[in-house]
This record gives sequence, structure tokens and C-alpha cells, in this order.
Amino acid sequence: MRGLKQTLILIAFLLSFIGSTNAQWVQQNNPSGEYLFDIFFINSNTGWASSKAIIKTTNGGTNWVSLGTPVENSTLTDIYFLDANTGFVSAYGFYKTTNGGNNWTNSGLPLGIYKKIFFSNATTGWLVKASNNIYKTTDAGNSWIVNFTGGSLLESVNFINANTGWMCGENGLIYTGVTG
Repeated sequence: MRGLKQTLILIAFLLSFIGSTNAQWVQQNNPSGEYLFDIFFINSNTGWASSKAIIKTTNGGTNWVSLGTPVENSTLTDIYFLDANTGFVSAYGFYKTTNGGNNWTNSGLPLGIYKKIFFSNATTGWLVKASNNIYKTTDAGNSWIVNFTGGSLLESVNFINANTGWMCGENGLIYTGVTG
């Protein structure tokens, strides 16, 4: 009898985890109705998501508003913000905002498909251009220089500090390196 009781307690305990792990996610309203490619939050209330347009929330995702798009007929594949005002979005071109996403300007980089944006701190960041370039900024995105040119299509980059990082791309390509 004691073994049966312990088994029932164990089953009840395990079932409590099954129900609670999925109950933590709640679907929210997407006013654009578009497929979303990326989402970025700077705190628990303020965030942006990108698709063919940019949407923004200031109340943790309960409500979202559409901010439009910096470029027509292009998919906005990645979005990244340094603070509540300064942010970047990649598409067929690379764009910057200094007013929370209300207005965007072209960064001046050559046109092309830009994939991933990553900053290791408030001033140092990297940008992946799909054709095979990694750009780097050390002034919060005001200027960019080519930091790497490879022979394969690149998809993503990640750094653990201002100098040490990884990038990846087609055919299982992974690079690691130290930049200066």
C-alpha cells in the first residue's frame, strides 16, 4: 500500500510540471497580421518586432502599434535597439532610428541583404551582410567599417565582449575570432 501511495504522489508531482510549463506563454495581438521575423525588448515593457513593417509595445506586449516601414516591399529580418530611442533594422538595406522607431534613415551602407545585428555594449556592434561581409561599429552605429570578408554567405554573428566572437553561414560555416 505504501508503494502505491508513493507512486501516486510521484505521478501527481510530475503531472503538475507538465501543465505548468506550457501555461507560462500567452499569445498576444499582432496588429500587422504579418509573419514576424524578429523581436527585441530593451526592458520588460518596451519592445519592437519586425516583418514587412515594425510594431512596437510599451506595455509588455499587451498592445502593439504599427510604426510603418523604413523601406517598402522588403522584409525586415532583424531589429536591435541600444536604448529606447536608438535602434537598427536590417532588410534590403540597413536603417537607423533615433526616436524609438518613429522615423528611420538609411545608414549609408551599400544596398544588399543585411541579416543580423549584434552589439556587445552600447558602442561596439556588428552587422552581417548576407553576401559575405561583417561590418563593425565602435561609435554606436554612426559609422561602419568592413571587419571581415569571406567567401560564403553569412547569416549571423555573436560576440561575448567587444573583441571575441563567432559568425556562421551557409554549408555549416562557423568562424571564431578576435577583432580589434
